[in-house]
Amino acid sequence: PVFDPFSIKPFTVVYLPYRFEDDHQLSKYFVVLGHRTSGFEETHAICLKATSQVAGYENNREKMQGCVYYKKGTVECFPVTTVIQPDNQVAISHKVLADAYFDGSLDCMNLPPDFESLLKAAIANSVTMDNRKKKRLLTLLATPIQ
Repeated sequence: PVFDPFSIKPFTVVYLPYRFEDDHQLSKYFVVLGHRTSGFEETHAICLKATSQVAGYENNREKMQGCVYYKKGTVECFPVTTVIQPDNQVAISHKVLADAYFDGSLDCMNLPPDFESLLKAAIANSVTMDNRKKKRLLTLLATPIQ
């Protein structure tokens, strides 16, 4: 079978094993925003990390306004209450996505249609991103695939 990581559309949730620096590999949820090719012809998906560690958001109104928040049971793809943080971007190599696809550990799910507007509001209201980062992220959303 052929798998093209570019076929993963913006605002798709991907669940796959991922290793952050100096950490062991764990399956995590990410929201794909778009795809980019580096100067070395390496392709990757630009993603936002989703987290179930929500206490720091639920207890801080300002931080909560700068994220997309889904209570448990409101969105099919997240089994627990989840926060999507626009200031927590991760570039996931297309090779990592393809490896997960071929070993059967990649799961792709759709977010509700209003996710894009919720994300744009979260970016605008973020207290953790400066205006330059906000503008760069909004530009990525306007041109998701290159």
